[in-house]
Amino acid sequence: MGTNIVKVPIAKGGKDAFIEVNLDAEVMDQEDFALIVMEGLKVILNARMSGDKGPGAITKMAAGSPELAAAHKTAMEIATENHRRLITGELRTKKAGKAKSDIPREVQTEARRLARDLVRNLIREAGGKPSHYAASEITKYADALIASDGTILEKAKENIASRATIVVAKEAIAGIKEDPKKAAEREAAKAEKATQLSSTQAGKPKVPTRKKGDVSLATITAMASQAPAAAQFTAGHHTSH
Repeated sequence: MGTNIVKVPIAKGGKDAFIEVNLDAEVMDQEDFALIVMEGLKVILNARMSGDKGPGAITKMAAGSPELAAAHKTAMEIATENHRRLITGELRTKKAGKAKSDIPREVQTEARRLARDLVRNLIREAGGKPSHYAASEITKYADALIASDGTILEKAKENIASRATIVVAKEAIAGIKEDPKKAAEREAAKAEKATQLSSTQAGKPKVPTRKKGDVSLATITAMASQAPAAAQFTAGHHTSH
């Protein structure tokens, strides 16, 4: 059974109707995956263009007219904004059947930090290098570890509670200085990411390659289940590379 399962809502199938789709590379080939990415991006980037005016009324406009040119320009502006909202995280997919979590945000953040460190250490133990993996990929597997091992959340709660007992005066960092070079690089990277062209403007989108030789979730979870919890959390403080 695949591990990368998404639940796709079926709008006309009734309340809570959905179909589970396995996106694992071993099950779905690259061309089918590319098709899914393309069709999904079409929906997202073409959103907010309905109505009786502007892009929504293009079919009623005469070819070569100033009105049509203006509508085309507006459509591209909307698509670019949709793309910006997508890559900056302002758009969130609603997952069918997923209830709102009652776990405090700070506990979730700490649990993810611990789980990411565990994933990085397990990759090292399997002979891989964490630096060769995208942050999103490590986070995906970290989330899976959290879902399969309740001790990670418990450890996160303990860490948050222990921090609350530490009182440090603000004056302790009164002389700390920001690195102008690092700050400029960070802001430049953020600006570049926010202004990237939409996939439709840049041509055929590059579909992420999912190599079958990468360390799998099954391998990571199997290794995690065999390691003592205390050892795992000791590893959780390992400095990532």
